Amino acid sequence: MKNHDIKRIVDLRESLGNRNYVVYRKLTTGEGFRAAVSVSKKFGSAVERNYARRCVREILRGEIVSLKGTRIVVVVKPPSKDLAFQEKKDQLLRLLRNVKTPVLNKKTYTKHQEEK
Repeated sequence: MKNHDIKRIVDLRESLGNRNYVVYRKLTTGEGFRAAVSVSKKFGSAVERNYARRCVREILRGEIVSLKGTRIVVVVKPPSKDLAFQEKKDQLLRLLRNVKTPVLNKKTYTKHQEEK
């Protein structure tokens, strides 16, 4: 994905998160799945950042079918560095389970309330 695509997804502010990851998402009508992984320089050395990206890509590889029609940006937080791969997978899959569910943001909520 290009930088402007990532910015659009993050600006939507539809996110799920926990102590180790934040997943921003955009639901689309298409069949494709696109993902971007972001790891800050505060995370550690280049070797550690690359390993974190590889782990996330490997976890996402098994979820491509269930995530069709979405664009996501995964932000890896520094506490995830201390987790074993299986723990990372469990934490991220817990978030990804909810990516496809519709989330009511404040604008949608107030619009529905005014209609009633």
